[in-house]
Amino acid sequence: MSKRLKVIFSSLAVALIIALVSSLYPASPSYAYTGGLLNGKSINYGPNEITINGTFSELTDNNETTSYSLGGYNSPSIKTIWYKFPEVASINAYQIKAITNKMKFSFYDLTGNLIGDVASPDVSGTKIDGLSFDNVSKIAITNTTNSAFGIYEVDFFGEEHAASTPTPEPIPTVTPEPSPSATPEVPSGGRAILTITLTTGLDKEFDLPISEVNEFLNWYDSTNGSARYGIDKHDNNKGPFSKRTEYVIHDKILTFEVSEYTAQ
Repeated sequence: MSKRLKVIFSSLAVALIIALVSSLYPASPSYAYTGGLLNGKSINYGPNEITINGTFSELTDNNETTSYSLGGYNSPSIKTIWYKFPEVASINAYQIKAITNKMKFSFYDLTGNLIGDVASPDVSGTKIDGLSFDNVSKIAITNTTNSAFGIYEVDFFGEEHAASTPTPEPIPTVTPEPSPSATPEVPSGGRAILTITLTTGLDKEFDLPISEVNEFLNWYDSTNGSARYGIDKHDNNKGPFSKRTEYVIHDKILTFEVSEYTAQ
């Protein structure tokens, strides 16, 4: 066998070995969006970010040769795709490959309120940083045109975490008032009807001596006073109790009115 034929057969043998190895170990997709929060997840589709008409995974399979046709206003049943996190996430970047950028990303919190959105995103398949959305429960992508178009791959980047619990407001501590005298009070001298309107719209009315009305006014005008004020209801609707005191909270008072009169 000539030297030239040996070279040809050797080249063919190498080519066959490379082809065999490639068939046994196929290359990974060249468009893998690694590290994304939606990687391999199923995506919902429907007319909005609430209604589910079905699910698919072509946009999160790390392969830009597969695609999904996002419907427009002429096909409303498939014009929105969305994903809901098990908890919440902080989003700082996105990556999407699509035919056009005539779409909008919307980010929602746990209660369904819109946190913010991104209109006309970069659809070149390049990872785009600079987003800053926290406590995101749901991401939706909506077609903003009348016509459908193809999306090949999409992902968002950041960190999933547990939803934060709001810190409860402290409950005011009620200090017991001294026991009243056993002698019934005999109304005399100057008195007034103190009418307090709360921020809830509720009216509270108290029949009090002028001295106690003045104490209330001094408390209300004080910047160093306590957050609450106890008003002795005296013999008004006392019922079986030895004493009834109603407490009002300073920042819950909307207005108040003092109507003076002289007890006979």
